[in-house]
Amino acid sequence: MHKKSDLIFMAFNLGVRAIEERQFATVKAASNYFYDLIFTELSRRYEDLTDKLALLSYANYLTSIATLGYTLPLVGVYNEEFKNKFIDLIMMNKPKEVSRFEYERASA
Repeated sequence: MHKKSDLIFMAFNLGVRAIEERQFATVKAASNYFYDLIFTELSRRYEDLTDKLALLSYANYLTSIATLGYTLPLVGVYNEEFKNKFIDLIMMNKPKEVSRFEYERASA
């Protein structure tokens, strides 16, 4: 099971919840909203980070996951079992840059 503090899990759920909580005209509008929210939170959480490119990359990665959380239920491909398996796959196959960013932040 996933920890509530896991940013990947939270990003995916952000997208799923947005279907019920917000109405977006387009998936792009939803994605832009997710990016703004995620980038703001990461900037606050990692305000001491000097490598802003790493922060931007991580925000883009989490935005992609939130957007998937938003779009998958819209096309009828969603249930709790699927969500858990899907997130497990994402976590097992993270890009090296994402894993490095998370490790460095945890070590800081």
